[in-house]
Amino acid sequence: MEIILTGGGDSDYFKQIDRQFKKLMPKKSNILLIPVATNRRNHQYCLRRIQQTFSQLEFNKISVCSDLKDLKWEHVELFHSIYIDGGNTFKLMHEIRNSKFKNIIYKFINSGGIINADSAGAIVLGKNIRTASIGKIADKNSIKLDNFRGLNLLNNYNIHCHFDYKNENDQLKNFSKKYGNTLALTEKTACYIKDNKLLVIGRAPIHLYKNGVEKTYNPKQILTL
Repeated sequence: MEIILTGGGDSDYFKQIDRQFKKLMPKKSNILLIPVATNRRNHQYCLRRIQQTFSQLEFNKISVCSDLKDLKWEHVELFHSIYIDGGNTFKLMHEIRNSKFKNIIYKFINSGGIINADSAGAIVLGKNIRTASIGKIADKNSIKLDNFRGLNLLNNYNIHCHFDYKNENDQLKNFSKKYGNTLALTEKTACYIKDNKLLVIGRAPIHLYKNGVEKTYNPKQILTL
């Protein structure tokens, strides 16, 4: 299992993260972009932004899936990586549940595929997506989702993005007491996960919350999930 998680925000911070991504990918590889956390009218904008972000990398093509219901394994297995873009976490989870994407992503990872997930895309890979409701950049649950289970690909850890330590530290301490271990990523940081090892990459630390206690891991440090 190989996953890159980013905390959202300005792609200018992603250059080091992109280099990590490039190391994992064969030359002339194919990426499948999943932008369904945002409205369909924004999907071409998402594609242009991702193409620009990865412009220094040597990819064969970046394709867009605008409806997860249309996705079939026979198509997905042609790609080396799936990029799950940000947007509204609750909308994204709703789209996943109304498709076969959960089974497809499990199969993809177990077949050696690489996941690169940003913001909402990162949050849904965790155990509980209620973290999306925390902070100034909180997502609105306009879709009235009442099941907050994520895909739980990260050994029962929750993911929080757009993290603001000053304003959200106490909230995440309390959240971890109720919902379990939580990793908080600022917009300047990311992590690379291989199996149960997490490497901090980017320009800022990751904050880990366990039962109300916070611990900081700086770039290049490794922790075991």
